[in-house]
Amino acid sequence: MKYLRLALTLLALTPAAMRADNADSSDQDSEEQQKPPTEIPDFNNLDEYVYVPKSTLNFGFRVIGGTKVKFGGSAFILSYSAVPDFTSQNIDRTYADGQVLQDTRTVVSENGDGTAVSFPITPDGKTNTWEYTNTSQVLPSGFLQFHLYTAQTYSSEFEAPGKTNTGLEVSVAHDYKDFGKHWSLKLFGGFSVNDISAYSTGILNATLNTTTDTYDLYGVTPPPATPTVPYNAASGTGGTQAVLDANGNPEYDANGNPITELVDTNILISSSPLERVLSTDPTTVVNTYKVHGAYSTFRGGPQLVYNFNDHLHLAVSAGPALVFAGSSYTVNSTLTPPTGGSVVETLVNTTSKGLIGYYADATMQYNLTETAGFYLGASTQYTGTYDQTAALAGAGSYTAAVDLNSLAGVRAGMAVKF
Repeated sequence: MKYLRLALTLLALTPAAMRADNADSSDQDSEEQQKPPTEIPDFNNLDEYVYVPKSTLNFGFRVIGGTKVKFGGSAFILSYSAVPDFTSQNIDRTYADGQVLQDTRTVVSENGDGTAVSFPITPDGKTNTWEYTNTSQVLPSGFLQFHLYTAQTYSSEFEAPGKTNTGLEVSVAHDYKDFGKHWSLKLFGGFSVNDISAYSTGILNATLNTTTDTYDLYGVTPPPATPTVPYNAASGTGGTQAVLDANGNPEYDANGNPITELVDTNILISSSPLERVLSTDPTTVVNTYKVHGAYSTFRGGPQLVYNFNDHLHLAVSAGPALVFAGSSYTVNSTLTPPTGGSVVETLVNTTSKGLIGYYADATMQYNLTETAGFYLGASTQYTGTYDQTAALAGAGSYTAAVDLNSLAGVRAGMAVKF
């Protein structure tokens, strides 16, 4: 009975509690409806920010010329080899118009049993291995002459203009200050690369030094020869003959068989010169000079700009320029002697230099849009000279003075503002 009264009491309180909750919820909704709406911020009074490009990047090409190179100097043109020993017997000697080599004749002893022994002949002051290249070397008296040539050139100068060439260019200009509507000042910096190329040919007066060695032909006239078809007296055989003793009698081996030897049919000459003569005569030498390389230029300074309108601008810039140059210098000296082929001496030198000078540019720029356009201008540069020397050890040298003092050309390309 007690529990029944508790259940009835709780049942009676439940509707009252629900009504109370609904009343609270209704009061809360009413209060929220009475609050003013949240205000939206007003952005109308904020300043509008627009980025204005302050720098201009130019990239294109620079066509420039004005390089000059002055060539000069003097040097020896050496012979094919050092002047050979004059008195030694049976050695190799090489000349401009031939050679006299060691004797290759041999004696072959046949034993009569199918075996044979070959050994060099006893030196007799002659050789069967030689070559000459010009019939004029054979004298009417029956002797043969060989020659060595050297030449000493006289100092001469030749100036050659360098080739105009096209190189790469990149530059940047940054806005610094405006002066009214039309004038402004910028800071300019640029980098460019161009070639160095100069060539010249000159005929130099020279003294020809001739070493003439005379050999004995022992009364035999050799076949004719030319520089393209020389006569070569290589070793050869022409049958066999009996070996004779000092009394002219045949020699026999241990078995009683006659000893024979191969017969060499080549024309023999003396294995050393009979006479050596030194002489000098005037001559000419043809020199070709060539300088080839490249130089890079770093330049920078103030740039004054006149703005005709929003699209067309004229800019003038001037300031210091730093140049790094590297080049190879080659000299070919060619002597054409009376006999034999041409004697050519080649000298080479490679160098690199750093130079300081100044530059000046004038450029018209047209902007197609706010950030892109193109430019066309003129450029001049004065950046000094440097020297190269191609030397022959102890025998003179040739010089090249590379002049980069009068460079001028045009520049063009695209312009981008950022």
